[in-house]
Amino acid sequence: MIDNLDQVPQLYRTLLARKSCRRFDSPPLNDQILQSVQTALEAIAPIQDGQHIQFLMLNELEKSRLAVAQGAYGRFIASPHLMIPYTENNSDALVELGFQSQQAVISLEEFGLASCYIGAHGRVRKLQQEFELSEDTHLAAVLIYGKPAPSLRNKNINRSLRSLIGSRKRKPAENILLNPTAQHSSLPSEWDAILEAGRWAPSATNAQSWRLLPIGNEFQLFTNPTAYPLVLSAGSKLMYGLYDAGIFMANISLAAKAWNVQVHWRLHHETRVPNQKSLIPIARLSFS
Repeated sequence: MIDNLDQVPQLYRTLLARKSCRRFDSPPLNDQILQSVQTALEAIAPIQDGQHIQFLMLNELEKSRLAVAQGAYGRFIASPHLMIPYTENNSDALVELGFQSQQAVISLEEFGLASCYIGAHGRVRKLQQEFELSEDTHLAAVLIYGKPAPSLRNKNINRSLRSLIGSRKRKPAENILLNPTAQHSSLPSEWDAILEAGRWAPSATNAQSWRLLPIGNEFQLFTNPTAYPLVLSAGSKLMYGLYDAGIFMANISLAAKAWNVQVHWRLHHETRVPNQKSLIPIARLSFS
């Protein structure tokens, strides 16, 4: 797939190397870094024109508010900084949230900052109330970020937590494709590398719910809510399925950008797959 590692673009390296962090340095970031983060967030591109999401930046919260923001994971994860990506737009809100949140995560990585997604399952209304967001606000996760803690103990904790949720295990690339033997005449030579970045996209409970179906010179992206654990409600499975599809789309787009390949996502909800009723169509991927 990649013949010469020395020629791998830095952005692509960042996409594949990014790991969720569970322990952060306790000193807060300085104002210059926080301003740089804010500037990077303002430059994030949406899938659809005019559908930019908002990032509520929260620093050094008191314990009671931090507990609301982080939920049960607050016992394991602590950082002076977090953000809540949200939007009041109704057009494919959750997909846009995932797409733009993942761009934020990779921007943080480029500043040498680590991050962790904490899902909002069962906590959306509490978050809206605590942080004075409208009931019409869409959100799916909180992002904790900061400098990763360097101690060996924390590395061991990271490793243990990741083993509990399988966060470094990924399905083979052929499992993403609904028809892996289909011939596609217009794929760029870098497609395998781009798909690999999609494969390493993070997802709630590491469900990896995304699927791609080749259709002519395009790919149709689906999400499969049944990939998530049974303990989640149908509404939460759908929420995470849409959000994680957006994260997958972001990794594909960023990898394409790293390799100077032009890709275009068109939100598209019409294509269905016979005998696969659980698959929800999300978008079409094309190359130009």
